[in-house]
Amino acid sequence: MPFVQVSIVEGFSEEEQRRLLTALTDAVVTSLEIPEQKVAVVLHKVPADAWAAGGVPVSELQAPAQ
Repeated sequence: MPFVQVSIVEGFSEEEQRRLLTALTDAVVTSLEIPEQKVAVVLHKVPADAWAAGGVPVSELQAPAQ
């Protein structure tokens, strides 16, 4: 059984998360030619202040410019 783990920054809507989970499942099903019931996907939501890009916390990158 394939097991996919994905981390994203918190803040995506439930609909966006659902689309991601579905797309990941579909990609594994297509790639491995297995039933979707055999694919497990876990979505880890990380707080924006605990994720950095280029050494800058995403919470700062998402803040509106002043």
